[in-house]
Amino acid sequence: MEDAKCALVRTDNLVTLREGIIGIVHILLSCFVMLTSVICMLNLFNSIRSRVNGKTREFAIMESVGMTKKQMEKMLRYESVGIVIKSILYAALIAFPLMYVIQFGVTSIFGPITMELPWIQMIAAVLITILVLVVLTEYYYKKEKYENILERIRNESV
Repeated sequence: MEDAKCALVRTDNLVTLREGIIGIVHILLSCFVMLTSVICMLNLFNSIRSRVNGKTREFAIMESVGMTKKQMEKMLRYESVGIVIKSILYAALIAFPLMYVIQFGVTSIFGPITMELPWIQMIAAVLITILVLVVLTEYYYKKEKYENILERIRNESV
């Protein structure tokens, strides 16, 4: 009778251990997605800032040939869409294989464990990235727009 109780307790402990491992792996995958998102945000921040700052002369030339502010904003939005698509593709190319390697490693160490990918966190990361990209593009363009472009070019030339 005691052997049956010990076997039952051992099975319960294994189930609890397996659930604990699955929980830890889910936390690690979620943290990985968040870390990747933060790195992408910093890259987006630098890309947008340097893109807008580097286009000072281009903005001045476009403005001198008659391009309106709305047309420039539209151009920047299209460029931002390109950045979003590239960043999603790069993140997917890096994140999915790494998540597969993590799952394969955990499965080979602890046995067959089924894990779900953190889809909600990944979708949230994409949406936050798009929001940050739009906000940063608008911020830097408006900051650039309020400066006198011709004066800034003259100061850079000197």
